[in-house]
Amino acid sequence: MTVRHPLLLVDDDREFAEEFAELLDCFGFEVTIAERLATARAALADKCFRFVVVDLGLGDESGLALAHDLKGASDVRLLLLSGRRLTATEAAAFPEGPPTLLLKPASGSEIVKALGVAAGDPS
Repeated sequence: MTVRHPLLLVDDDREFAEEFAELLDCFGFEVTIAERLATARAALADKCFRFVVVDLGLGDESGLALAHDLKGASDVRLLLLSGRRLTATEAAAFPEGPPTLLLKPASGSEIVKALGVAAGDPS
């Protein structure tokens, strides 16, 4: 039996999120999708996620708010996705260094590598 590890994917583009979740499933992740920050925070309150992938642009919200919530959680591997790079001001908000950021579109193998796990073995 394959061990699956929970991953929270926060993206307001439902079609992209569902396709991306299917791809991540192939790499051994059990994906929960949240389209808004409130939904993501509720999911985090209900379940322990080892991995969290957050889109920076969530309609009128910013994925950075959730990144700030999680920056002290050493047991969570956080990855930001975006169509743009962080501004100097956004990066400066993380004194210990900003979370890893991948530019969209990113492949499943790029995501798995950025999360720091071997493909198929997200330990």
